Amino acid sequence: MRPYVFIILTIISFKSIHYAYCDIKNGYEFEIKLADQCLRNIDSLMEICTDDDQMVKLKMHRKRIEYKRKEYQKKYLITHRILKKFKDIAPEIYYTVDRIRDYEKNVTDIFVKIVDKSEFNQEGILATTNLAQSEKSEHRYHSEYCDGSVSVKVSNLNEWKTLEMLAHEFGHVLYQVPNLASYLDYYYKAYLKYKHSISKGHGRYDPSHQSVINTLADYSDSMRNYLSTNKKGVESAYCEIAIPAHIQ
Repeated sequence: MRPYVFIILTIISFKSIHYAYCDIKNGYEFEIKLADQCLRNIDSLMEICTDDDQMVKLKMHRKRIEYKRKEYQKKYLITHRILKKFKDIAPEIYYTVDRIRDYEKNVTDIFVKIVDKSEFNQEGILATTNLAQSEKSEHRYHSEYCDGSVSVKVSNLNEWKTLEMLAHEFGHVLYQVPNLASYLDYYYKAYLKYKHSISKGHGRYDPSHQSVINTLADYSDSMRNYLSTNKKGVESAYCEIAIPAHIQ
């Protein structure tokens, strides 16, 4: 078997993964689907492989992909639980983010990942919301997933801090998605001097920062209401939650 055949068949374009427009999305579903597709390709190659050395390489590659899939599955579950908990605590914020549209009224998908703190290289940063435009429209959001999508990443700390940081990032989403073009113009002018500052997006007069303040205030009110009516709020975070069959 020629090496380039193996490479061509095991590399998968991100554009080949499609999503239905429903609910805030768990970012790890993308990696899991990609890993599953890679495993299927490797299995197909193993069925026709007649070279012993290539077979050994295929088996080793398959083990690496299987390991990565297990890691993605663990992180998927953590993210799934946090999203479920957030929806229970602050459903109004959750569904407002879920249904958000850009300036041109296009549906915009929000992909969320709860990640290891070590994934953030800059000290002091515990969560991020990407800020980028599509090449097709200055009003259309773009992330590593596709056009019309936002990538939100939040550190996996203690549950309540993670939920609060998620509310913070949703505050950015709520302003930036419908105001992307005008906000980017403001952003570049306001933070031109601060290339590596963690204060970007949090200037005193930054409208996205004001949205964060308002969203956190709404989240605090929702949290108080939730705790007053759910005495087992902390324990319920670890209850069994139904996981989609294709993720298991």
